[in-house]
Amino acid sequence: MEWLAFQGEDEDPDAGSRNCIQFICDHGGQHLIERKDDGRVRLATGKAGMIFETAKKAAFRTVDIKGQK
Repeated sequence: MEWLAFQGEDEDPDAGSRNCIQFICDHGGQHLIERKDDGRVRLATGKAGMIFETAKKAAFRTVDIKGQK
């Protein structure tokens, strides 16, 4: 939550957590959310690493320049 800069509000300190979880789910990461027995919610960062690397490779894919040999 802190890494993604989601913060709670004075009247609702849990709002930041809910907004962060909603953001992750809105961007296709619902399978990365793990709810623990004690009620805490965790992000499976180990699984998220491959998704990040795939997105990074797609964003920085090389472009073939016309006329190149």
